[in-house]
Amino acid sequence: MFAFLSSSILLILYFVVFILSSTLLYLSGLEGGFALSISMLITIGFIMLQFFLSPFIYDLMLRFMYRCNFVTVDELPSYLSEYIKKLFSERNVKFPRIGIIEDMTPTAFTYGNFPSNARIVISRGLLEIMDEEEAKAVIAHECGHIFHYDFVFMTLAAMIPVILYYVYRIAMHFVRSSSSRRNGGAIVILAIVTYIIYIISEYVILYLSRLREYYADSFAAYSTMNPNALATALVKVGYGLLNFGARSSEQEDGGNQFYRSPFRVLGLMDYKQAKNVSLAVLNSNVAAIEAVVENVGNRVIDAIGKVMLWDLFNPWASILELSSTHPLIAKRIRNLSRIAKELGLPFSIQVPTYLPKEDDGSVDIVPGSLWDEFLIDLFFQYAPLNFTLIAFVGGILFSAFLSSPTATVGFMLMGFSVGSVMKWIFTYKGSFKECKIFDLLSKTKVSMVRSVPAIIRGKIVGRGVAGYILSEDVLLQDDTGFIYVDYRTGISWGDLAYGYFITSGLIGKDAVMKGYFRRALFPYFEVIEIVTEDGKTHRSYFRYLWLGLSILAFFIGMFIIFIGIVGI
Repeated sequence: MFAFLSSSILLILYFVVFILSSTLLYLSGLEGGFALSISMLITIGFIMLQFFLSPFIYDLMLRFMYRCNFVTVDELPSYLSEYIKKLFSERNVKFPRIGIIEDMTPTAFTYGNFPSNARIVISRGLLEIMDEEEAKAVIAHECGHIFHYDFVFMTLAAMIPVILYYVYRIAMHFVRSSSSRRNGGAIVILAIVTYIIYIISEYVILYLSRLREYYADSFAAYSTMNPNALATALVKVGYGLLNFGARSSEQEDGGNQFYRSPFRVLGLMDYKQAKNVSLAVLNSNVAAIEAVVENVGNRVIDAIGKVMLWDLFNPWASILELSSTHPLIAKRIRNLSRIAKELGLPFSIQVPTYLPKEDDGSVDIVPGSLWDEFLIDLFFQYAPLNFTLIAFVGGILFSAFLSSPTATVGFMLMGFSVGSVMKWIFTYKGSFKECKIFDLLSKTKVSMVRSVPAIIRGKIVGRGVAGYILSEDVLLQDDTGFIYVDYRTGISWGDLAYGYFITSGLIGKDAVMKGYFRRALFPYFEVIEIVTEDGKTHRSYFRYLWLGLSILAFFIGMFIIFIGIVGI
């Protein structure tokens, strides 16, 4: 289904490009836009050149910037090497090159031109946190991309917006050309339509990328006959739920609330735990799962389901997904659950189909309320833009009244400042409370601007971007899971310098972090203070830089208005 749908969409897009290009040539002739046509061909040629050279460029980047070592398939753990050999031998395809990133941040990806020269890259952290079945499922997903020729498919897809943009540029050239006055109106309409389709195509290409991810997931599910393994792997990597000893902070504080251990949900138990499970094995490929659930009012909510609620029901999730190359984790798990049902296989994760009615302190939601929160978030997210536009209108009226054209700029700066300060106050409000990572991941009323102030403890296990020597961000793990920690200086070169000189010294140390939990396409923690086990403190002053620049913009705006009034 995913193969047919994505291929059909790609063919339709190219047909639209053909129709628009043919119409443009019919209305205006080619000679006037010859230079732009040549430019379009050069750009397409550059894309093709990049396609063929990029694997070799990536090889060098990974080796020197990501601490990646390339090995043969035989150097992998035997269960992985045998599985990869089986997949590639069945299809008479050359074995892929394997890259190992020496970092504990879990990641896996593939790149190349064709199946015959594919590379599969995984991190040391991925091998550490996955059991054998999960690791095979992740590798199978990457092999799905290889065998489905996704490198070629997405390169062809990426050329469509480029072609559409140049068709728009050529059309606009003819609009301004005196030789095309006869059909000027038709060409203007064509240019507008082409530009609109160009914008839409950018999102369609991202949708195609998401379809190919579903397609690769399906390949992994069918080839391993274990969709549950990929689902639990996604929970680990996508949500950061790890440890079978997980306890919520409420439970440790003596509360009567019980959480199902996230690690037990994944079917990962030690020998003593396994002996006490009444059902030892579900089938030859799926480990037994402790059948424990928690009651919240009259509802039953799975622990992983709590984390999935944001993806499935928060309006921000669907909006942000439009700009993502990957589907939301919960939607991928839901697709895998359907495959498991189709194959008659057990599936350990209960995918939520509704919002719970009652608030247990960890899932802070009430049916219908997420849209209310979303609209409030939306107001503050775009407050700088909205107040700038309002000030622009006010500035025009003020300028016309006092004959001071520069006053409009001053009003816009002041409006931007007011909106930015309002957003700042909303973004950094609240008091700090010590939390477990699982507590934070369970929050539903959270976004980029609506945060949860928190203090978290754990070990810094790796860089935010696995192996990247300039990554200023890190991964923090406690006994319930891990979370991406976002450190900001507010200046690009400052982030790079911090990543190169400071971050490497943090990895492997226990730390206490103070900051704000947020969610975008993935959950992350914006840190403002890090205190490591050796007593060293690292602080981020990004929020103060933002506030200071916003206030400065207000006074600059006032100064510009003053100059306009007095006529200096």
